[in-house]
Amino acid sequence: MTTIKIAIFYYGKKRDLPGCPIYAESQEEADAVSQAFKDIISENARIGVAVTAAKVTKAVQRWGGNTFIRGRITDYFKHG
Repeated sequence: MTTIKIAIFYYGKKRDLPGCPIYAESQEEADAVSQAFKDIISENARIGVAVTAAKVTKAVQRWGGNTFIRGRITDYFKHG
């Protein structure tokens, strides 16, 4: 199993977030999730929308705070 570290860049300085891994079964899976995040950021940048830490934080909190969505996400993570 491969562990992907989550890192935030703050004013050009990298800050790893220990204890917040995303697990991958292979390097290919690790590369795919990394590319998926890059694609989301690039797609939004192309249409003039900034993907900021504040917006990502709010989105994750909303997903986690919505019982229906949280249940669907958990179910997806359990069963694929």
